[in-house]
Amino acid sequence: YYNESPVFYDENEVKEFCIEELDAIIVGSDAVFRLNPRYDPINIAKAILRRKQAPAFFSSERVSPYWLPWQSKNENKKVIKASVAASSMGTYFYFLSPKLLKDLRICLADFDFISVRDRWTEKMIKFISKGKIHPIFCPDPAFSLTANFQIPADENPDIDLSDTILVSGNFRSKWLEKFVAQAHRSGFSVASLPNPHNDFSYPEVDINIPLPLSPLEWFSLLGKASAYVGIRFHALVLCMVQHTPVINVDSHLRSRIIRSSSKMYDLCQRAGIQDRYYTLKKIHSTSPVQLLDVLFDAQSLNRANSYADFANKQFSDLIDNVLNLVLD
Repeated sequence: YYNESPVFYDENEVKEFCIEELDAIIVGSDAVFRLNPRYDPINIAKAILRRKQAPAFFSSERVSPYWLPWQSKNENKKVIKASVAASSMGTYFYFLSPKLLKDLRICLADFDFISVRDRWTEKMIKFISKGKIHPIFCPDPAFSLTANFQIPADENPDIDLSDTILVSGNFRSKWLEKFVAQAHRSGFSVASLPNPHNDFSYPEVDINIPLPLSPLEWFSLLGKASAYVGIRFHALVLCMVQHTPVINVDSHLRSRIIRSSSKMYDLCQRAGIQDRYYTLKKIHSTSPVQLLDVLFDAQSLNRANSYADFANKQFSDLIDNVLNLVLD
């Protein structure tokens, strides 16, 4: 679907190509504005507890290429810079070094259009720019997937999940056993849904869907299921866009420290479906009966479906605005 550039081996080659060959650069979506402060409290806590740290995408002393840290030397050619649904992925931006903040401030000032995917990233942009930049909100592009893309037949699994609830996450065995038993009493079977890169094999469920599984197959399974209870931001989005009842389980530690930094909570709040947002601790303390009531609540489902339809239009309108910058 894309015209590919040559292969680049260092950042300078990327820079020169963008300046000389492109009219506009769209950065995003997802975690393109993620940064790794040197004194990130989560990593410090993990170091104290001697737990494995999450990979550092970029150190606190370096501006990543996603921030487009360069300006054109050719005064007659202005390359349009835009961010679309960019996310900081819960970066603790208050701990960024003064030097990095200054460099990032220069980068942001050179953008022609800045949109973000969540309120936490919006706060980060305002903080870095000292209140001078107020980014626009942009829904995740996956909200427009069904409107603009048809799954090829060979990546559309031929499986009947119309009476099956999909689950994924590190659930306690005793809780999952009770949930499966209640689902059976309600007329549903239960199957595990792997991520495209790792599986969840539970002895308590009826079916463990195996790997390998392509991203499009994963997307299709979420649309075929009667409901989904599990992790991952894009599982939440792709259930909403396909009108599949969903309970989102946020397993990130940062959501327990600063809930507003959670992209999943932010989306549920925007859609008015906070009742569908759970932490792992909360879901283990919720009875399966109550969870199924929330899962299939008609009013909450209508709000989720309406928001998904609205987000599709909102994203399309924003892309038109970016393209108009290029045409102007």
